[in-house]
Amino acid sequence: MKNKYIKRTILPLFFFSFLFFSVFAGGAEANLMENIACAGDGKCTPDDFFRLAVNAAKWILGITGSLALGAFVVGGAMFLVSSGNSDTVNKGKQVLIGAVIGLVVVFVSWLIVQFVMFNILGYRYEGTDDWFKL
Repeated sequence: MKNKYIKRTILPLFFFSFLFFSVFAGGAEANLMENIACAGDGKCTPDDFFRLAVNAAKWILGITGSLALGAFVVGGAMFLVSSGNSDTVNKGKQVLIGAVIGLVVVFVSWLIVQFVMFNILGYRYEGTDDWFKL
């Protein structure tokens, strides 16, 4: 009875509260309009659109770690709580594999955008700040 109560009540509350607070802590510092000169007057240049895209990418990369950690915790908890049940073990494996694939997709997509923008399209930024770097 006690083991069933822990599995159904305490563990889900712990994991979901951890996910809830970690995602909002990572996203609290996000400001998509940071360093964008045309935010007030509406006279935007292509450079401002690149800055907006980079700010959005930084925000996404900021919450990616929290979400991946949460997925790893959930997948690991499924392993621990499975009690030898092969269906739950397989679900836990799928969650862990999905978290790894998600991390790879997010980080490789940033590398592809950087490669295309600077090496293939030949974009050269002539300003003084490094807004395009993470």
